[in-house]
Amino acid sequence: MFNNLLFISLAPILIIAFYIYSRDKYEKEPFSFLLKALLAGVAIVLPVVFIERLLQIPSENLEGISNAAYVAFVVAGLTEEGMKYLAFLLFFWKSRHFNERFDGIVYAVYISLGFAGIENIIYVIS
Repeated sequence: MFNNLLFISLAPILIIAFYIYSRDKYEKEPFSFLLKALLAGVAIVLPVVFIERLLQIPSENLEGISNAAYVAFVVAGLTEEGMKYLAFLLFFWKSRHFNERFDGIVYAVYISLGFAGIENIIYVIS
């Protein structure tokens, strides 16, 4: 049963990855760089969890919609998207393979898919 849940949690990741790869019409990105982007998304999970836990401390003093907004936009949104952007800048921005506008979309999506894959697995396990 766990194998089925694992497959179901990763199926959207594989489908979206294949779709984005197929949309890159002119010069496909090397598989090694796509794998690197996925692994970059996986690797940022630990720093994100650490930073989010630190940022949640001030939310203990907030109530209601203020708490929800702070957690959604600062704790989750800013941290997760900021780390994805940082991974993109560090690993792909100066790459010789990043030579088209669509390449930015490809790498950003693959980083996000790596992150989403780990999130999905965590949700299935818990």
